[in-house]
Amino acid sequence: MTLIIKGLAEKELVLISAFVAMFILIAVLYLFFVRAKNVYMDDNYLYVDNFFKIAKIPVSNIKSVSQLIMYPRFIFIVFKEKSEFGKRIIFIGYTEFFLFYSTHPAVHKLKSKIKTT
Repeated sequence: MTLIIKGLAEKELVLISAFVAMFILIAVLYLFFVRAKNVYMDDNYLYVDNFFKIAKIPVSNIKSVSQLIMYPRFIFIVFKEKSEFGKRIIFIGYTEFFLFYSTHPAVHKLKSKIKTT
């Protein structure tokens, strides 16, 4: 009798573990991929697109720019004032092999824009 109960407990533990792992995976996918934006830039504005609307945000509103040095290249922009997409956005920078463990060119360009404004 104890073997059957023990077997059920192990199966339930596996199911619970699988559910927790799936929940964590969905949360990570949402945080990084669903929230990720398309970002374009000209001399004075960032154009942020979330596939439903496009926001035009002045470059002077950028407070800081940072990145994760791994694939995919997540780039984080923090604004001085809240934008249509909030105070912080995430986008994925293009990846090329030679960029591995170096600062992404988009981060360099945004940081130079911050210094000049």
